[in-house]
Order: sequence, then structure tokens, then C-alpha cells
Amino acid sequence: MFMFSQVYFILVQDPSIGVIECLQRSSEMMKGHKLDLFILELSFIGWVILCIFTLGIGFLWYIPYYQMTLTNFYLNLKESDKELGLDEE
Repeated sequence: MFMFSQVYFILVQDPSIGVIECLQRSSEMMKGHKLDLFILELSFIGWVILCIFTLGIGFLWYIPYYQMTLTNFYLNLKESDKELGLDEE
């Protein structure tokens, strides 16, 4: 799951590439960063529990915050790939 977690962002950024290439790019991008994403995902457990206690109302704030955090994770990965010279673009 973590290996292919960046496929959506890659496809949105460059819709001209195919799905297989998106999967390959995501796999390459996530090498060495799967644990980082796992810890990031783990940090949201408290928020989910809080949202459940508010009978779902808290999800109005949680979902945009969560999606923006994942987007920033992708942008940081992409920036680090550029610094290392791994970015193909």
C-alpha cells in the first residue's frame, strides 16, 4: 500500500503518462520512505478517535487536514528526489 501511495499525485501532476509508469514512479519515489509514511499515518489515529467521539462532525476538519498533509509529504518527496538527482523530469 505504501509503495503505491503516491500514484494519485503523480497522475494528477502528469496526466499524459500511463498507469504502469505511475506505479513504477511511485515505487521508486517511496524507496526508503515507507516507514516515514507509516509513522505519519500512525500520527492521525488520535484525530480519527476524536472524530468518532464527535459523531463524525470532526471529519469536516480532519479530512482536508489529512489530505493536505499527504500532499505535503508528496511534495517533500519530490523535492528530495530533485536534490538527489532521481527525478526524471
